[in-house]
Amino acid sequence: ELYKGQTNCPYWHGVFGGIYLHHLRNAVYEHLIKADRIIDEIEYKDQDGWAGVKETDFYNRGAKAVILENKDFFVSMDPEAGGVIRELDYKPKSANLVNTLARRGEFYHKKILERINNRITEPVAIQEAIKTMDKRIKNGIFYDRYLRSCLVDHFIDKDLGLKDFADCNYTDRGDFAGAPYIARTENKGAILSREAKVGDNLVAVLKRVSIVSDAEIEISYILKNKGETDLDTFFGTEFNISMPFADSDRYGYEADKKGLGRLDRAGAVPGTGSFSIKDAQHDMGVEFMFPERPEKVWYFPVMTVSQSERAYDFSYQSSCVFPIWDIRLGRGQEARLTIKWQV
Repeated sequence: ELYKGQTNCPYWHGVFGGIYLHHLRNAVYEHLIKADRIIDEIEYKDQDGWAGVKETDFYNRGAKAVILENKDFFVSMDPEAGGVIRELDYKPKSANLVNTLARRGEFYHKKILERINNRITEPVAIQEAIKTMDKRIKNGIFYDRYLRSCLVDHFIDKDLGLKDFADCNYTDRGDFAGAPYIARTENKGAILSREAKVGDNLVAVLKRVSIVSDAEIEISYILKNKGETDLDTFFGTEFNISMPFADSDRYGYEADKKGLGRLDRAGAVPGTGSFSIKDAQHDMGVEFMFPERPEKVWYFPVMTVSQSERAYDFSYQSSCVFPIWDIRLGRGQEARLTIKWQV
């Protein structure tokens, strides 16, 4: 399983897509997670209900990540990158539900933009002339500011629209997304905290993440206004979810058990108590439960623009699910929010 997880194609970007191709990355994760499961069976052979929390330099950069793990989950949290969940493996299905990429600039994007804007003045190389282009690319190429992970925390203006958020055409009112959090561990979980300005107000954000069952992660937030004036803003946290079969027709969105369409759709749903990605084949889905109902939930596909031998293509990477709460706090007041993430 380890050797299968070392096949070279998904580790680089070649003419056939490489790392941008979801199914290649998914296959690597599948085999590496199976290797982990073999280790678990040996290491915890006589331990029922084992669970562990540890801090380690998982990303090999001189800063500690927090790992939560039991027989069903492997959760890697990165305090330095915004206290986000960068990997969530559901071991029974050997699947990483955060198997995604951020939208980053590639050298050939300049060529694409020149073609779109008809600014090409020099002869086109034959390998460029034969490339076809997905028509949707003409709507624009957008780049992410942060990792496409889970628990990316944002304070946003109340008049911000879904399209501007999805296209990264907005100003974050706070300084939390992508910024360092302080982490500490506890039994079966981790606590991450940061204080920063939201507008003119100092705001403290504390989030606790824990494994509470063989199929559920619980996330709780405490937001405290430590400023001198009232705080009136929207707060939301991103979940960038990648199902094993990408945006296959088998998957669809639901809110409060009502269907919303396939994963290639974008939309908004108000005041829902739950939001799900359902699998028509009943193999594996995910559901977010909101005891404190958000003002709304935005959802949209994250697509990268990559090249293959004969085309410039959109490649699906993940589905962004973004619950947003209306936060109104006087001086010293707190808001408490809970999200139950069920597999």
